[in-house]
Amino acid sequence: MSPTTIILEPAPADLVHPTLIELDELGTVLTDYEATDGRHLIIAVPGGKLRLWVRTQHSCTQFTVVIPADSHFTTRATAVARFAAILTGTVRKAQPPPCLPSTFQRHRLSLLLALLDAEQSGATRREMATHLLYRNSAPLAGALWTGSSQRRRVHRMVRQARHLAQAQYRDLLIGI
Repeated sequence: MSPTTIILEPAPADLVHPTLIELDELGTVLTDYEATDGRHLIIAVPGGKLRLWVRTQHSCTQFTVVIPADSHFTTRATAVARFAAILTGTVRKAQPPPCLPSTFQRHRLSLLLALLDAEQSGATRREMATHLLYRNSAPLAGALWTGSSQRRRVHRMVRQARHLAQAQYRDLLIGI
């Protein structure tokens, strides 16, 4: 689930003045999927998309918003504030642009992926340095390679690529 997904549950009966929400009238419904855990919607609204997860199996028009207190709490709260602004009609401007990597960051991420591919295909660190990182340099041999900054950089970047593959790639996909 994306941290920008807004989780809706039926409003408790004792809630004072709940807002009526007609989900199908918020905008153009791009995706409407009924699953065992509820209804998942993507709705096109002015300035972007709303991702909603309605955690109920029956039709309902009065909801409460659930914001999990996890590592994405701030992102979730921002999405809920935008949702509230759309509901009240107070703000209809475009959503903030996603965090996109710069040209340098895209190049570095591509290089990290290439290093992972090379490692999985059995390339040595020296081959990685020669063919991926230092294409315009002469290959280093023996003791020169062992004590070189090129060798340390290859090891450092392979460690970073492994870490990215194991843990952080999801953050890249969701744009944070």
